[in-house]
Amino acid sequence: MNKEELKIEIENLQIQDDFSDFINYISTNNVKLTAQANHIGPKDCFAINNLLYHKQAVKHNKLKHPKYHAIWLFFQLGLTSGLLEIDDQKSSNYLKVNEEKFSYFMSFNKVEKYLMLLETLWVKCCLENLNPDGRGPDFQENLNDFFESLEESLPNKNEPNNLFYSHYNDVIIQLPFFGWWDYSLKKDTTYYDIVEEVDISLLGEFFIKKLKAERPLLFWNKHSRINKSYLFETTFMMFQYERTDLSEEDINKLLDRVSKESFLDVFTDNFEEGILDKKNFYSSNTQDNNYIFKVALTKKIWRKIKISSLATFEDLHIAIMQAFNFDNDHLYAFFLSGTVYKGDSLKDPRREEAPFADEVEIKEADLQNGDKIAYLFDYIAGWQFLLKLEEIETNTTPLSKPQIVDTKGEAPEQYPDWEE
Repeated sequence: MNKEELKIEIENLQIQDDFSDFINYISTNNVKLTAQANHIGPKDCFAINNLLYHKQAVKHNKLKHPKYHAIWLFFQLGLTSGLLEIDDQKSSNYLKVNEEKFSYFMSFNKVEKYLMLLETLWVKCCLENLNPDGRGPDFQENLNDFFESLEESLPNKNEPNNLFYSHYNDVIIQLPFFGWWDYSLKKDTTYYDIVEEVDISLLGEFFIKKLKAERPLLFWNKHSRINKSYLFETTFMMFQYERTDLSEEDINKLLDRVSKESFLDVFTDNFEEGILDKKNFYSSNTQDNNYIFKVALTKKIWRKIKISSLATFEDLHIAIMQAFNFDNDHLYAFFLSGTVYKGDSLKDPRREEAPFADEVEIKEADLQNGDKIAYLFDYIAGWQFLLKLEEIETNTTPLSKPQIVDTKGEAPEQYPDWEE
């Protein structure tokens, strides 16, 4: 596929317009999230679905958010990119748009929009969130394995293999909107959609080969790097098998490449000059900065902590303990999804299972302004804090130790006297 053909293929896709229409709906409507799951409500989903080119055939307006495949994908991409934010008002949570970021996104051409969405998916997104019901195989591992299997089987990619396709059912159904494949479903299923056949497009062939060779998922996805998934070939039941196809030197070279290159650098030569003028939607946090986190126990009790990007999450944990006058005498965990017990977690070093908080620098999490992290301290008492990155101070000397820069409310007693 030459440069002009690739450009035309991408410009003919509808994912860019569908995503823009989705964000614009949120911008122009008061979208309230469901109380328990923080999902878009059924009536709003029904209205959004009718706006999309990739609309699903639905019979009523009571279908829940995770059942709308395109809307679920766009919701995750919007939150991950910072285009969408959850506004926690007094009684309910609402979805709002970061208008400045949306305006910048809308200034992109269709190729730039497409690659921005691809970078969000491939590099920034916690891929487990794309599995709407949380069941079944690991979504990230399945996406990686699916690409490996398809690349190996090209060009005999369209031969029906129901067992093969059913294993990657969630990946196939959640990600057709990038134009990599079309699929058909079995007609005799009642409760769940089951893939019967997949047809890989020319665009799919290009990106499957390109991403596998130049941007391997387990190295480029930030959540995979934090979990060090690249060290393992596969997971069976609860057992992980260390990979044997790459030496330690090979792994370090790949990680070094991730640290030095932009995800989009590899696509520059595939387009004529000027097509990717606005290719960098995301600011680079590779330099040493200071971060300011708002650490909230409740809406009326919070502390703002300034800390170096070179500090570890263990250092951040200790800073939170000191800010709230808690004793550091229980286990803790940080959840990068922003929700306790969901997605990736950085664990207390006293736990047996990695990744450990004292081995991950804050800058390795590749955070952007507005990103939220859930912090759980003391699994029995269940102290839950919500961290929001409010500011990244650039061109400044990293702090040698954290600072408390603002406070509100009196910290509660860690061990209240229940007899009083």
